[in-house]
Amino acid sequence: MKGFMRNNAYDLRTLTMLGVGSRPVHHPIAMECFWFSPDCNQILLFCDGASGGNPGHAGVGIICRNDRCDVVGAIAAGLGVCSSYVAEMIAILMGLEWAVAKGFSNIIVNSDSHGAVQFFISNRIPWMMEPRWRLIKQRQISIGFRDCFREINFSADSLAKRGSFLIAGQIESFDDRPVFLRNLEFPNIPYYRFM
Repeated sequence: MKGFMRNNAYDLRTLTMLGVGSRPVHHPIAMECFWFSPDCNQILLFCDGASGGNPGHAGVGIICRNDRCDVVGAIAAGLGVCSSYVAEMIAILMGLEWAVAKGFSNIIVNSDSHGAVQFFISNRIPWMMEPRWRLIKQRQISIGFRDCFREINFSADSLAKRGSFLIAGQIESFDDRPVFLRNLEFPNIPYYRFM
């Protein structure tokens, strides 16, 4: 039976007489989420992986912001069939490889995958990604990792979903904000997560 109670005695007596139980209603709590612009001479990589099923057709999305919060690059790439966890890990690796190839040396990685971020921080990378990670670590660069809520990672999520429709190995690369991205995250502005 679906409906609601007006929280009065009459409703409660009626439900009790009919033998219908009641249950408490969960009221969502709004939590503010923020992201902050990178420090001077730092870049911030927003990375995300998407998989249409687990496993399913997967893609990665990466968007790079400089210390003025300008978009300096974006990538959508198709991975073929893999799990969402593998897509998240590859998104971080591809973002770091792109940043190193562009000559950036002070990088902060934002990902909404807490597990993937923890694996990179603890240096426990799956064996099939270990050679790529080792090549990145050999460079004289500074890498920091942050996990974030998906509410402040929606542009990378949009790129990852676009990547999941690309064939495996196909990459769309952009030197600034892609025209199909209608919205971008802005620093120091609250976004809301309902829990």
